[in-house]
Parts: sequence; structure tokens; C-alpha cells
Amino acid sequence: MNQLDYQAGLRAIDLNPVNYAIAAEDFITSRACAGIPPETAERLAAPLRAQLFEHASVSLKQYKFTSIDDHLTAYRRALDAAVFKEKTEGSLKPYNVDDEYKCLDHLFAPDRWNGTEIGGAKQLTPPGVKPLGVTPRQIETSAEPITRRAVHEFLLSRRPRYGDIISDAEYIATVLTPEHVVAEIEKERAADAYKRAHPVYQSGPPSIIGKPVRAPQGE
Repeated sequence: MNQLDYQAGLRAIDLNPVNYAIAAEDFITSRACAGIPPETAERLAAPLRAQLFEHASVSLKQYKFTSIDDHLTAYRRALDAAVFKEKTEGSLKPYNVDDEYKCLDHLFAPDRWNGTEIGGAKQLTPPGVKPLGVTPRQIETSAEPITRRAVHEFLLSRRPRYGDIISDAEYIATVLTPEHVVAEIEKERAADAYKRAHPVYQSGPPSIIGKPVRAPQGE
């Protein structure tokens, strides 16, 4: 049913402009939000509905009944656009693990997560689970964290063996991030945190900065 069809049908049922506007809004909303969870549909429609009835109220007070169709058309277009945006960018967007991890791209390099490890973490991420943060040893998610150790074990269990020419230790050292590198990152982070918590005193005259303070000698 197109716009003219439902307008004609509703007007045939009830010529009262108020009842017509209410019925038309309900028809537009039910059509635009078909298949959408009710709470999401209401969140999208509520502000637009309020705007529609505010404009329609002004038109009714001014006896501009034909303007109601213009307001309904604007409401329909705005609601269709809101639903489309929700389906492509919001809560109704289909889950894609690559898109979810892309949001954390800038966090992986400082903690030395390479592409192979990130790919393994994606495969270990359950459907619908969102990665939230990165540390040297794990990826925080909306469910259980995915540890680097678990990623390594997963990748080792599926790596090509090449006739066992490359051992697991060599594979970790050359393809993945070995334990000593992770430990070095943690050590650097701890040192940086200590420096931030204990800033060096630098407000005295330059001549005494860095020099040991001697106790006054008795005469």
C-alpha cells in the first residue's frame, strides 16, 4: 500500500483530521518499523512522532487541514531514514567481528599484537561478543577476556607443520609475540606508571637540581 492508498483509505474511514493523523501515524510507524524490536522502534519513532503532532496541532488550529499530509510525509521520510541508519550503523547492524575489532586497531600495536594474533583472537571471539580493550596479555570483551596464551595455543594447534621443521617455540618466536617481549612491555608500563605516580621534583634553582643535599655541619 503506497502513501495515496493509505491516505484515501483512512479518509474514507474517518474524515476527522485528528483521527486521520493518528491513524496515519500508526500505519506509517508499523510499516517502517516492521520486524524491529518494539523498544528500538519506540526509541526511533518517539521524538519524530512528537514533532509530527506538534506541527499537526499548529496546522489544525490554523484550519490548514491539507498541511497534515505534508507533516505525515515528512514523518515517514524521517522515520525511514532513522531506521536505515539504525540498521547500517546502530544496534540493528548485523554483527561483523572484523568491524568490531577495527575499532581497536590503534590499541594493538603498542601492546605488540600482530596480525596473526589478532586473526586468531577474532576466531576465538564468540558471535555477538564485542572486544572492548587491549592489554599486553589479553583482549577485554563484553564476555570473558581472550588471553594471548589462549590465542597462541589456538594458533599452534592449527599451524602448518612443514614436516616439523619449525618447532612450536620457533613458531612463537618468529610468527607470534614471545613471552619475554610481553614481559618487557609490562615492565615498561609499570615503570611509566611509577614515574607518573612519583614525579621528579624540578622546582628548585637549576644549580641544586640533581645534587645531593648535605646536612648542615655543626661549628
